[in-house]
Amino acid sequence: MRIPLMIFSIETSKKIGRRFKGIGRILLSMYPGVKYDLRSINANIEPDEYAFSATLSAMVWGLLFTVIAFVIMGFRGFPEEQRYVFTLAVGLFFTAFAFMLHMSYPGIISRKLAEKTDRELIFALRDMLAQVKSGMPFYVALSNIAKSDYGNVSRELSVAVRSISSGESEKQALQRVIITTKSEYMKRTLWQILVALESGASIDGALRSALDTLMNYQMLSIKNYASELNFAILFYMFFAAVLPSIGITLLVLLISFTAATITEDLFFAVIGVSVIIQMAIIGFIKNERPTIY
Repeated sequence: MRIPLMIFSIETSKKIGRRFKGIGRILLSMYPGVKYDLRSINANIEPDEYAFSATLSAMVWGLLFTVIAFVIMGFRGFPEEQRYVFTLAVGLFFTAFAFMLHMSYPGIISRKLAEKTDRELIFALRDMLAQVKSGMPFYVALSNIAKSDYGNVSRELSVAVRSISSGESEKQALQRVIITTKSEYMKRTLWQILVALESGASIDGALRSALDTLMNYQMLSIKNYASELNFAILFYMFFAAVLPSIGITLLVLLISFTAATITEDLFFAVIGVSVIIQMAIIGFIKNERPTIY
């Protein structure tokens, strides 16, 4: 397993971080939620080991950008003092940015897995509802869903099925899944099933209610995404078309009234900022897209 943009794999991170757990424990205090995110994505690594490896990876990224900035400024003919100060600032910035990114990525992956679970949960609930309505016992229907190909839903329910098979009660097994899963709708569905089991109500009614709630949530997600997309497109058009053309023209007019001059570096800086912001907006649009069928 490998965390995106992390230089070291999970196995390599374990070997590196095992010797520096004390430092990792101090760094982990800034991001206490990482240990729960690592557990939810089944990353086979201790949180303090991951924290130290993330710091080391961030330092490598910072050193890489420091060298790149130093070489570019050397080609551009900047004074040596400015080169050292600027490249040091670039290195510190990218080190801090990479560290925050590394420590946040397990949570991002965990949320993506939860969204994927919500997407697969619809089909699993439909299948389970059809089996229960046909007269099949709940445990048999639960076991069939765990053996089916419903992705994260089948994997999480298979844990409950194994616990029930070993003698644990259905209530305790389902409660354990509720604690470990990151999907809010998985939690709600299992709680509704637990309430139905304890009160003696029909399981199919609880499944139908959970299915309707999840369908309404997905429709609402589509509407919210459409409204956010219009706003994001407006920003994208501003930085993709307005800033490089009208913005530079306006800048030329304003500078013409002063003693300042326009250099190539200024044009490249405006274009560079425009490209970076466009990439960020595209990433936001892709990240906010609801994962539904």
